[in-house]
Amino acid sequence: QSKLGSDEGDFAAHSLTSLAPVLDRLLPFAALNLSSNQIASIDRLRESKVLRRLDISHNVLEEIDPEATPLLVFLDASFNQIQALRPSLGVMRDLTELHLSHNSLASLPPEIGALVVLEVLDVSHNALQSLPAEMGDLATLRVLMLNNNKLTDDGCVLGALCSVERLDLSYNLLTALPDVALLASVTKLHLSGNQIKTLDERIMMVPKLKELSLSANKLKDIPREITMLQRLSLLDLEGNSFTGDALAVFTCNDVPLIFRYLEAESSSDKRTIVKQCKAAKDKSTSVTTLPPKHSKGSKKSRHNTVQISAADMGIDVGAQPSEPVVKPYRKRLYQVKGEEVVLVRRVQVSYTAMNAGDCFVLDSGKRVFVWKGGEASATECAKAMSFAELLSREECGCTPVVSVDAAECEDSPLLPDGFDFWDALGGKGNLQSEEEAGADADVLGLFLTGFCFYRVVQDERAGSLDVEVVKNNELPFKHELNSCHSFVLDAVSEVFVWAGLESTSNEKAWAMLKAEELASQPHRAKCCGVRWVMDGDELPSFREYFSDWQDNTWREHVKKRKKLSEKGQDVQTYDALVQKVVKQQEKHMTKEERKQLREEEKRAAQAAKLLKRDRKELMKKERSGTIGESSKASKEKKKEKEEEKKKEKEEEKKKEKEEEKKKEKEEEKKPEKAVEKEKEKKAETTPAPAVVSSSPSSPSSPSSSSSTSSSPFSSSAPSSSSAPSPPSTTQTPAP
Repeated sequence: QSKLGSDEGDFAAHSLTSLAPVLDRLLPFAALNLSSNQIASIDRLRESKVLRRLDISHNVLEEIDPEATPLLVFLDASFNQIQALRPSLGVMRDLTELHLSHNSLASLPPEIGALVVLEVLDVSHNALQSLPAEMGDLATLRVLMLNNNKLTDDGCVLGALCSVERLDLSYNLLTALPDVALLASVTKLHLSGNQIKTLDERIMMVPKLKELSLSANKLKDIPREITMLQRLSLLDLEGNSFTGDALAVFTCNDVPLIFRYLEAESSSDKRTIVKQCKAAKDKSTSVTTLPPKHSKGSKKSRHNTVQISAADMGIDVGAQPSEPVVKPYRKRLYQVKGEEVVLVRRVQVSYTAMNAGDCFVLDSGKRVFVWKGGEASATECAKAMSFAELLSREECGCTPVVSVDAAECEDSPLLPDGFDFWDALGGKGNLQSEEEAGADADVLGLFLTGFCFYRVVQDERAGSLDVEVVKNNELPFKHELNSCHSFVLDAVSEVFVWAGLESTSNEKAWAMLKAEELASQPHRAKCCGVRWVMDGDELPSFREYFSDWQDNTWREHVKKRKKLSEKGQDVQTYDALVQKVVKQQEKHMTKEERKQLREEEKRAAQAAKLLKRDRKELMKKERSGTIGESSKASKEKKKEKEEEKKKEKEEEKKKEKEEEKKKEKEEEKKPEKAVEKEKEKKAETTPAPAVVSSSPSSPSSPSSSSSTSSSPFSSSAPSSSSAPSPPSTTQTPAP
């Protein structure tokens, strides 16, 4: 409702497959929320003459007809299956916000430049490889989200986007800084997760830059020109290829210290700055507790701050790094329970948490099992299968999904390969019955009694930070998340930290501390832990705890299944057809492209794990003092680099001098040749007057032919001082 306004027509999560049944109810509204349905076309909306704002996200659209909704000001078509945009996109000239994230777009049409009043464009999480040149015509664009695509250096041509304030190019295939010379208004530039090796001088062409994110790249050094960015307040350089003192300085997250290090000329000054950076990192382990938020009727009182040292937190700063220990995969078990409101919650990985009346989804690392209880309903089975598919695709690196039907194949001694469910669970025992597990409403009510949703807000003017309760004992809505803050979602058996893209580092840190405090409470289950969720890349298990963000794609199949069973038709054949359709959803892609996509997802997951491991090892080595080179070795290397630079400069100067000498010699030769040509011409033109007087009209005379073919300069007085020189001699000075 916050996106479309208070007067919207809310038809979200109504299991709509077309607009025909509710068309008469849709037409009077100027704002429509049709998200989380199964709508495949919006062509019927062309009958509306007042529609200005439309949310059609989380549907099954494969294309959008702009001519059906030419008057739109706001359009959100994210989380669909759109592969291309029509050239008629330029018809929507009033469009100010266009959201197309999480689709299958491979390119953008040139007609996008016709959207002259567009302010927000989000095409993240697609397959874009290049941008059209007409993107530079979007003079009013303020926010441009291009992260999680396949943009390369040649394809990332931004043009003169003079009004863009926020530009996100994270997680692409860039190897160098894009051309930002014409992006004079950019204040937030995100380039994380690329392959950038060097940062050139063009970065100083963005004078208004306040936030620069270059984490998870391949940088080895930072140029001194970055100190020209006087407004820079946030510089993220984590996860690069820095070594020695550069690693300690560039990862301290203190912009003034980094600038001082780059501007320092003497080695002694740099040493003192390195010590300050290391001391700042040690101090970052100490935490200042803020007073709790007071109720509206109470008065605020001053509280003394309490300093918690690294030793109090159990961190041994001087300990030597030990060999890395390979921890086993942390398995997760989810319970799927309910009919009208289906609850998906995390439970303890044990047979004691299971019962015969529900479905359970087990993530064992190698496989995702769907265990269907003998007394489970068709709704629970369909929801469990849908959730397992999402879990496998978005969290587990496309691991295979194995369905285990307790009534059919669990007691069989000849099980097919992969049915090691009880081994993955850790053992089998007597399960509870459906009655012992409790009614659906009772379990849901008990779960909601411990459910809570917090918001972490920092007031920079007042210098305070508050942890507010947004929702208690009820599920929140998606629009209650705000990218300007961080949030903590307490789901009883697991705790999530949602970090907004524009939230401050203090808000993120305090959100993590709050989550760890909740997870460490004594009444929590053993499986309870803290999970980090990024804004725009939410996990399926996180989305299930929101009322309007849950996956409801399976409900239509359940309805059809019930109709078939009521008519006495075969339901198993329908289930087989549904599975075939699900497998053929990616039919537009070739087999090789599907394999490449799965391999890339697996590589990305492995790279993320390796990155976390490397960061932990670097932190351990840095604390123990074993990382970095000796001061003598670093001095020698610096001297060698300086000598190499001097030699290169001297060679360049020599080449320039040789080229200048060659040019001077050529210029000296040119005037001599010009003088010789003038003498030859004078010698030829001396008998000209006599010939002209004797035969003025003779075309065969050599003098007449030379006079007629010569330039206007030759027809003037013979004196070289009073007449301008010929064109061939004007380019070089006289000898």
